[in-house]
Formats: sequence, structure tokens, C-alpha cells
Amino acid sequence: MTSYEIVRRAIEFERPERIPIRFAALGVDDTHSAGVGPAAGWQAPKPNVDEWGCVWETPPEGSGIINMGQPTGHPLSSLDHMDEIPWPDPTDDARYEVTTRDLENAGDKYVLSGSGFTFFERMHFLYGMPELLVDMHERPGQVLELAERVLEFPIGVAREIGRRFRGRIHGFGMSDDWGTQQTCFLSMPMWREFFKDGYRRLFDAIHDAGMHAWMHSCGHVNEVIDEWIDCGLDVVNLAQPRNLGIEEIGRRYRGRICLESLCDIQAIFGALLPGEIHQPVQISSRNSIFSRGRVHFSQAIQFTICLFLSFRGELRLLNAPSDFLGLCVPLITFAQFFLNRLQLLPEIEFTLCLIHIILDLRLELTSQFQQL
Repeated sequence: MTSYEIVRRAIEFERPERIPIRFAALGVDDTHSAGVGPAAGWQAPKPNVDEWGCVWETPPEGSGIINMGQPTGHPLSSLDHMDEIPWPDPTDDARYEVTTRDLENAGDKYVLSGSGFTFFERMHFLYGMPELLVDMHERPGQVLELAERVLEFPIGVAREIGRRFRGRIHGFGMSDDWGTQQTCFLSMPMWREFFKDGYRRLFDAIHDAGMHAWMHSCGHVNEVIDEWIDCGLDVVNLAQPRNLGIEEIGRRYRGRICLESLCDIQAIFGALLPGEIHQPVQISSRNSIFSRGRVHFSQAIQFTICLFLSFRGELRLLNAPSDFLGLCVPLITFAQFFLNRLQLLPEIEFTLCLIHIILDLRLELTSQFQQL
């Protein structure tokens, strides 16, 4: 069974022979990315400006902090000025030169493309979060006009991908972070008023182009998932299962949408001792999300690989031998071998326990380097 078929079957609840895995950094990935580039001739007018004119603030060089930053410069000063800012053209041929090149190395994998920050995020990147939320109350008609203009780009990209690459690109990925730690940014009636129809039309365009619709969203988005399902979303990427309540998500949504998740980067990424991460592994592998007959796409070992990457960073500072760092890939490949062969999802915990043993050794070696 090819990687494409494994991912497709997981999304469509057709019992793949194993769980799909995504972790390209270590060469363990059933998916392949095909990007969408900038318009012909576009160049940032100054550092950290994107094609929409949003200015990004990133961590200072040398700070040791690595992330994408956040937009702090918003090109839309007023909803009265929407005609005065540039709007990217999704039909520009130059955008898809990148896509064509990326497809050359796709092999038999499930290919993902997309438009990145897609709808709500792009709206507040353009206008500012406080301003957008206030004007939903004070100027709802113009906020809806802004939503329409923003949606023209991802819908247009989906249509172009379908026209140019139908059958070669299988999923359309996007991002819209919708939650605080407690709840959605909006009440559900307001969410439906401003966003539900837009998402439905976007997902319809993706399906019409022959692709699955994938959404990443951080925060407590338990209620929003139900709305996305009604709009036609196929896969939702959830990086905070502890915050969401993995038992609740499994109870409410198993069999209704494909859940792409991990053990929790917010709560687990900083854990340094295997004992601290063992309990979430047990919860995940025994919960109904992994129960037989309801196969869901899941990054079952991503949290462990994150720990490997964390240790790699510590060891690099100590100038550890590169061959020691090179153990990462074969160890994860070894773990993937078990995932490939075991097939029955409840046995995932066995593989994770094996990785814990590897981590114990890794931690011991790390401590020895630190003592030098």
C-alpha cells in the first residue's frame, strides 16, 4: 500500500494498514508538500513584509527563539480603504512554477498544497485583531465585504490547482487559529454569521478541484469543529489535545472527521523526562480516537521526535559528534518499522514504550555530555 493510499484511506475511514505519519524533518513522512509561490516579479519592499503587505515582527537574531513571529504592521488602516491596498492574484502563472517543481519529487506520496493563512487569520493580519472584532459589531456589512475579498485568493488557488494539477495534488491545507485557551474567539452565532458560509464555499471549491480540505487550528476549538464538519472539512489538525480534552474530542467527533494530532506540543514539548510524558501517551493510545473500526490520521510519535530535536539542540551547543546526532533518523525509522508491522492501532503504545527506552538512553548520554 503506497503512502498516498494509506493517507487517503485514513481520511476516508477505509482502514489503512497502518497510521500515516508526517515528520519530514527526520525523513518519516507519508505526505509531500507542493508549494504555491509569489506572483511574477513580486519582491518584499522591505524585510519581513509578505505579499499582502503585512509586516511581521520576528524574534531578534541570536535570541535563541525560533518561530515565525507575528504580524504587527497592518496595511488596512480602515475598512473604507479596501480599494487602496493590493490584493494578490491567484491566477498568476508564476505562482504555480513552484508547484510544478515540487511535484517532480512527489513519488507515491499524498501531496498537499494550500494557501497558508487563509480566512480569519488573514483578515486580522490585514486589519488588526482588535479592530476586526470591534467592527464585527459596529460595521458588520464591511467586515463581510472584507471576508469576501480575502476568500477570493484561497478559493482561486484551489480552482487553479484543480485546473492545472487535478489528480496530482490530493489535499489543500490552510490555517486559521480560532481559540483562546478557554473557548472560541467568537460566540457560535456570530461565527456562523460572518464565517460559516465562507468556509462552506471554500471547502466546496477544494472538493470540486479533487482535493481533501485540511485545516490547522490552535486553541480550544471544540465547538468550531462541529461547524467545520457541517461545512465539509475533511481533516483538522489539533496540536493541543490536552486543552481540547482528548476524551471529549474522541467522543464527539470520532467517525465524523479525520483528526490529525499528537500528544500535545504545548504541554509535552518542554518535558525533559520520559516519566513526565508517559501519561499522555497512555491516554491517547487507549482513548476512543484510536479504537478499532474508526481509524484516524494521527502523528502518533511526533511528540517523541520533538524531544529528539530538543536534545539535538542541546547537544549541538556542546559540539557533540555529528555521528551521535545522526542516531535520530535510524531510531525513528526503527519505530516506524514497528508501526508498519503491528497494524493494530492499540499496539501503538508498545512502540511508544520502545521509544521511551531509547529516550532514557538518550537522556543519560545527554547528561554525560553536560558533565564534560
